Amino acid sequence: MGLMVVGVLCVPTLTRAYTLRVNGDGKVLIWKHKKVSVHLDLSNAPDLGGLEDAVEMGFLVWTSNGLPAEINFSSSKKPFSTGNDGTNVVRWETEEWPYGEEVVATTVSTYEKESGLVIDSDIIANGVDHKWGVAPAEGSNAYDVQNVIAHEAGHFFGLGHEQQDPESTMFPTTPSCEQKKRTLSEDDRLAVAALIEEMDRRNIDEEPQSQSLSAGGSSASPEDPDAAAGDPAQGPVDPDGAAMGCSAGGGSAGGSAGMVFLLIVLLAMTRVRRLLASILAGLLLIPLMSGSAAATLVTSLSLDELANRSPVVVRAEVVSSKGVRVGRMIYTEHKLQVQQCLKGSCEQTMTLRTVGGVVGNVGMHIDGAAQLMPGDRVVVFARKRASVLRTVGLAQGLFHVTGQQLMRDLRGLQLVGPPSYTTTIGHNAPHYDVGTMERHSLVEIERIVQQSALQGLYRSRTLQQAR
Repeated sequence: MGLMVVGVLCVPTLTRAYTLRVNGDGKVLIWKHKKVSVHLDLSNAPDLGGLEDAVEMGFLVWTSNGLPAEINFSSSKKPFSTGNDGTNVVRWETEEWPYGEEVVATTVSTYEKESGLVIDSDIIANGVDHKWGVAPAEGSNAYDVQNVIAHEAGHFFGLGHEQQDPESTMFPTTPSCEQKKRTLSEDDRLAVAALIEEMDRRNIDEEPQSQSLSAGGSSASPEDPDAAAGDPAQGPVDPDGAAMGCSAGGGSAGGSAGMVFLLIVLLAMTRVRRLLASILAGLLLIPLMSGSAAATLVTSLSLDELANRSPVVVRAEVVSSKGVRVGRMIYTEHKLQVQQCLKGSCEQTMTLRTVGGVVGNVGMHIDGAAQLMPGDRVVVFARKRASVLRTVGLAQGLFHVTGQQLMRDLRGLQLVGPPSYTTTIGHNAPHYDVGTMERHSLVEIERIVQQSALQGLYRSRTLQQAR
């Protein structure tokens, strides 16, 4: 036992930048049971040799490193939908992509509101606007299936982002063709240890997952155009966005990785795991409530790109917010009192729909969705369909207003490629707060939107003259 304690005492010298996945209420989102079934929907999957193995390996990289979950895999060409239906699906969408062309992949999780325990989770990949491959060749601008699934599977199990180590599977930036997320880093293994402690603390059992819960409360009209497939992406398609060229390589592990792995195995398998877990919890200062963690892969947009892709930009106050069901999905509809129409056609009162929310005792969580509540003053960059607004680039399209300052929270997003914030009008780069909280000036944003609107008007008149 003395040797074990010495090993544990060495752990605090390691980097501890991992997080666990939490919802808007600060609850850690973990599975209700350790036995979970995952079904690969091949109906719209890319025709790639080794696809099924790549998806399965994306999950197994976690369980083979000590995460105490038993995954039962299956696959078929029977089409499945996204949402709370009792089946956990990995699927590609190839017809209508409801989250905006900037989103490459996302994980949609349904959970019990009171406990935060997950009862259904789906990983959806964008096959409309982006290319996919298994170990894609350099220059192909395709996303490696195993690389992306390994990251998304980490979120599926309950892990958040690692903000400091670019070699980590949970690091929040992924260029196209990258493959190094296939291998766990030292900090990823520490995150597994923290997740084991959380599962142990909440007495997660071995029984199979429960069936889906039905959410009561308000429901959207069956005639809602978004009921079947959501809001498809609008505007020009920019495949791969800011994604960089291909790079390959495994994750690195320091000299203490063996000791960390041994501790994880002990936590998962021995009779002393509760004691060791308690010691780890105290010494590692496990950050269970450290803020929003991401599970959504999104193309990084510069402010110019954001303005150009947004047909509507408004400054408004949130009057009310209400969870609604649309098919098997849950959304939150926010009533906005428009204070200034910065671009496009605006009404005095408009509705903004964001992905996720709570209806009855059932919540649905998508990291990176715009977060707002009644009383918030915001600037919204949006697309509009059937009189309903959707933010462009999820949280990238929402700024909170405080006086003459705007704050934007991107902590729930995994951005593809390095962000670029140099615009055509030469404004200064924004100030960054810890955790990718950005600060901008209201004047700065108004100038960018005005420039975008003028450019759009010029293009429109040029086209009319050409006709």
